[in-house]
Amino acid sequence: MGIDKLIIDIGTHEAQELRVLNGNRAYLLRVYLYWWFDWCKRQVKKIIRYNGLIEYGTGSFKISPLKLELNRHLEIFSQILYPKDYLTNINVLAIDPVASITTKFLRKIKTTFQIYFLPIAVLPHNQSKDCTLTKFYIERNSLSSSLEQSNSSKELIICSAFRTKKIINALLEHEIISPDTEVILRMNCEGSEFGVIKDLVEEGFVPKLVLGSINDVRKKYGEEEAKKMLDFLNLNKIEFKYFKGSDPGTWGVAFDSLR
Repeated sequence: MGIDKLIIDIGTHEAQELRVLNGNRAYLLRVYLYWWFDWCKRQVKKIIRYNGLIEYGTGSFKISPLKLELNRHLEIFSQILYPKDYLTNINVLAIDPVASITTKFLRKIKTTFQIYFLPIAVLPHNQSKDCTLTKFYIERNSLSSSLEQSNSSKELIICSAFRTKKIINALLEHEIISPDTEVILRMNCEGSEFGVIKDLVEEGFVPKLVLGSINDVRKKYGEEEAKKMLDFLNLNKIEFKYFKGSDPGTWGVAFDSLR
């Protein structure tokens, strides 16, 4: 029969975003306090005239906690003290090739919804193959692990990689989803974002919403491809909201979108 609503979470890794939406108190409190701790460090660096200060918007955090509206801070306190599961009645397909990490954190999520896990990589829009075995590079900061090698790559694994359309067709075949399933995308998959969105639209599953980060398309493929992606989103009336589990300044828009 298939499920009514599905979040496709690509680049799940430590399930940071899922834990925010699910209302994991310990994670929410730790990240929120670290945000303020990072702000305190920045003030000290300004006092001592430190030259290597990373500006907000280019580092780990989009904005300073002082720039966040009071009602948003209160909303975070509420989620810490009285957690709301924003994933109620929404099932999750988590996709990440580093299964040894992802499964450990998915098991910590206490919820009534169904989590399906695929330990695979997702191929980018310029890949002609539908599926293949590929090298996957794990970074020292493993949140940035990807199909592309970098100077900070510390480990190499071989994994299966699929185009999104192959994944969707398999889900339909096994009746996990139906043609009427509403899809929400949450992703940060190191440049494969455009391919994911295009394949979903071509298979008839126009995402109701895209949460996460899509800027890696610009970083890896340039301004022209990034513009094509943004034009494609606009053409198909797909809403995008920047959301990062480790950045409390972005949590509010995700809460709003899933109320």
